[in-house]
Amino acid sequence: MEPRGSATRSNKKSSTKACATIRQCGEEVCEHCPLQGRKVMIIGGLDRLEPSYRETVNRLGGECVFHTGKLRNGNRRLKQRVANADLVVFITSINSHAALNAVKKECKRCSKPFCALRQTGCGSLEQTLKGFKDKRFIKLGLN
Repeated sequence: MEPRGSATRSNKKSSTKACATIRQCGEEVCEHCPLQGRKVMIIGGLDRLEPSYRETVNRLGGECVFHTGKLRNGNRRLKQRVANADLVVFITSINSHAALNAVKKECKRCSKPFCALRQTGCGSLEQTLKGFKDKRFIKLGLN
């Protein structure tokens, strides 16, 4: 006979931590992994927060691609990355209007979900990404 409470501890899922791998928990759609392996392109934000952005996306079950948004040598590389992403998050407070316009245009051309965030913090990024469920996302700029 098992000690009391041991079965409930091992079967209990943490409400703050995502599965280590997609669908490890055996569920078709895991509430802890709302991104379900999707590639998230984050453009802008603070360079020093890049590791935190990546950790946030990974914790939600996605793959993070980061770009500063700087268009030193044109926007061809940025457009390629946007085209390869599943959804795009653009942080407006640390970016140029040229980059924003290029990204919005490319998202519209490729029919990519797009969201513009004013805040640079990981909390607002996490809250926004948690809103991406069942292929729904804030499609700002795609109208």
